[in-house]
Amino acid sequence: MKQLSSLLTLLILCSVIAYGYPLLSEGVTNGCSALEKKSIRVAAAQHGTGTANDPVGQILSTALMNTLQSTSNGNLAASAIVQKYPSLPPQIGCTLAYYQQ
Repeated sequence: MKQLSSLLTLLILCSVIAYGYPLLSEGVTNGCSALEKKSIRVAAAQHGTGTANDPVGQILSTALMNTLQSTSNGNLAASAIVQKYPSLPPQIGCTLAYYQQ
C-alpha cells in the first residue's frame, strides 16, 4: 500500500511539473498562452532560416504575431486545440501541444 501511495505522489508531482514548466518558461498564466508564445518563437526562428533573408519582414511579422498573442491571451490556441483534442480540456491540450512542438 505504501508503494502505491508513493507512486501516486510521484505521478501527481510529475503532472504538476509538466503543467507548470511551460507557464514558468514563457512567463504566462495559462497553457494556451504558453503555446502561442512558443509558436511565435518557433515561427520567427523558421522565418529567419528561410531562403528570403529579410530582416525587416522578420521584425514586422514577429511584431504582428506578438500583438496578436498579447490580445488573444491564449484564445487562438485554445480554439485550435479544442478541434485537435476535443476530449481534453483546452489547458491540458495546449500543454500537450507545447511539448509536441
